[in-house]
Amino acid sequence: KTGVVDATTALQAAIDAAYAAKRTVWFPSGIYKISDKLRCYRFQTSNSGSPPSETHQLVGASFPSRPIIKLVASATGYGDVAVPKPMVIFGQWKPSTAGATGVPPPTNVATFNPYTQMPNGGPWQSNTPNLFNQAFFSIDLDSGGSTNPGADGLCMPTAQNAFLGNTR
Repeated sequence: KTGVVDATTALQAAIDAAYAAKRTVWFPSGIYKISDKLRCYRFQTSNSGSPPSETHQLVGASFPSRPIIKLVASATGYGDVAVPKPMVIFGQWKPSTAGATGVPPPTNVATFNPYTQMPNGGPWQSNTPNLFNQAFFSIDLDSGGSTNPGADGLCMPTAQNAFLGNTR
């Protein structure tokens, strides 16, 4: 949280572990440098039935200052304003075929651009309308300004009981 070392891998591991344990990721005050997007993804293992009960809850301190997730200067994939890329993204997928089951898809979902494509077709489809109970609160985002013209801070298309607040 010093803002000196790239924390992308450690933050993604914390997000994934908290999701699996049904816990919240707590961000103490400080600067968290990232070089790629942080993924808050949910996967249903069945086409039918309710979405998973796990949620992504990212919450920051409010005292003495809010934490800042800061994108490194000239980060890969953030250089084109015509092809925006989020710093933090929420999404949900389910198997495409009724009654089908499966395991989460590999890299094609991890690398997709939500503004230009949806990873539909094949074995998985977007199920973002059922992305309930997600939270992003009291965390600031710094895109690095003109060094990352294609950077968006947050892509969080959600449904009921989602919470976004105290963020800039």
